[in-house]
Amino acid sequence: MIENRPMIEQHLKTSICLKLSMLINLIFFLRPIFFLSLVLKSSRVSSLLLQ
Repeated sequence: MIENRPMIEQHLKTSICLKLSMLINLIFFLRPIFFLSLVLKSSRVSSLLLQ
C-alpha cells in the first residue's frame, strides 16, 4: 500500500485536473447561453415597460 502511494496521488491530481478542465469548459459553454437569456429577459422587460 505504501509503495503504491505515488500512483494514488498522481491519480488524484489527474482526476482533479480533469474535473477542473471540465468545469472551465462548462463555464465557457454556458456563459454565452446565460448572456443570451439575460439579454432576452432584459429586452422583454424593457418592451413591457415601454408599453
